[in-house]
Amino acid sequence: LDKLCDRVCECVLEALLAQDVESRAQLDACAKLGMVMLLGEVVSKATVPYESIMREAVRAAGYEHEDMGMDWRTVNIIVALEDRSAEWHRALLGGADPWRSLGDDQAVLCGYATDETPELEPRSQQLAEQLAARMDALRL
Repeated sequence: LDKLCDRVCECVLEALLAQDVESRAQLDACAKLGMVMLLGEVVSKATVPYESIMREAVRAAGYEHEDMGMDWRTVNIIVALEDRSAEWHRALLGGADPWRSLGDDQAVLCGYATDETPELEPRSQQLAEQLAARMDALRL
């Protein structure tokens, strides 16, 4: 199902860019048997039929019968995208960096505690956070 989720996001992004080459999107997908959900944020002038694009991606991945876990014709499709075009436009008019203003609500959650560090976080998580912070500082 991981590859299906990747394909759904790719197909939606391709459809957005086909209509508006200036489209910007942060897309994620999740799936389980019988359900595919598209989540994220979009800045675009494109009008895209998300559900039909997602169904076509499911069909192309070979899910054609319920005995395969899902049928592209009956799979539950959920689209949970936010159109952030207005915020993007306001950020540009106000002189703000739209990339910074639109990414403020993103987070990575770690779902367990460990005694690897005093903060009870996995050491790998702390190293990744430190690396990302350093890269962010170098970009500024």
